[in-house]
Amino acid sequence: MGSARSSVAGGQRPLADEARDIRHPDQSRSDCQSTRIPWASSGDRVSEVGPVEIWAKPLKGGAKAIGLFNRDDTALPITLKLSDVGFAGGAKARDIWQAKDLGKRPGTYTATVPRHGVVLLLLTK
Repeated sequence: MGSARSSVAGGQRPLADEARDIRHPDQSRSDCQSTRIPWASSGDRVSEVGPVEIWAKPLKGGAKAIGLFNRDDTALPITLKLSDVGFAGGAKARDIWQAKDLGKRPGTYTATVPRHGVVLLLLTK
């Protein structure tokens, strides 16, 4: 991984490895090792309908990080069509922040996303 730098108090210093990971405090380190996301790159918006956005970022080995974003004031169900993110034949899904395997999904995945919340998924073949 390249050298990530942060401007702090007029100078620059390297970020710690922990600062480069996007992870929930209860999530194991092994969950993050395959999903480490460089700060310098972002994903692509797959869809935007009203207050709902779906973003995808390619990862190593054909995996993808998927963000289901709810900008509404109430919880909303968000459905991801796996074919929209390159998994027409289905995918294995894992909820990154809950550190929970969701099993093989054949064509769609629906999550109720809290108000102003996000669900972060890892999809693999």
